[in-house]
Amino acid sequence: YGEFGAVDGYADYIRDFVTEMDRYCASWAYWSYDPDKYNDYGIIRDNGVEKEVMTALVRIYPQRIAGFKPEFGYSGKTFTLTYDRAAYDAPTVIFIPDGLEYTVETKGSWVMDGQKLIYTNTTDVVQSIKIIYK
Repeated sequence: YGEFGAVDGYADYIRDFVTEMDRYCASWAYWSYDPDKYNDYGIIRDNGVEKEVMTALVRIYPQRIAGFKPEFGYSGKTFTLTYDRAAYDAPTVIFIPDGLEYTVETKGSWVMDGQKLIYTNTTDVVQSIKIIYK
């Protein structure tokens, strides 16, 4: 898709927008990372405190999917990813933000590597991973 930004007070709009981008598996980039003194679109205030928009931007998302026809999204505090398993042997990688408390529900095996959940596909055609966070 491309890049976008918004001034303070538009976190709900941004959350809705990135949710739609997820629905279509479209990439996106938020700009700008400047503090307020340069423009109102940044993600931090002049004193270094994060703006409300960060709650919409920093989230769980799949970085690599070892399969086809992915669908992912959020329902409350649950992130769900489903897809059809690929014939090749490769992991699915899901980014999980620092400091997030969560549990994982899946049939496959997984390990954490820093902020990356590394998931190994099962023999089932359809793979499903749920991450429930607080």
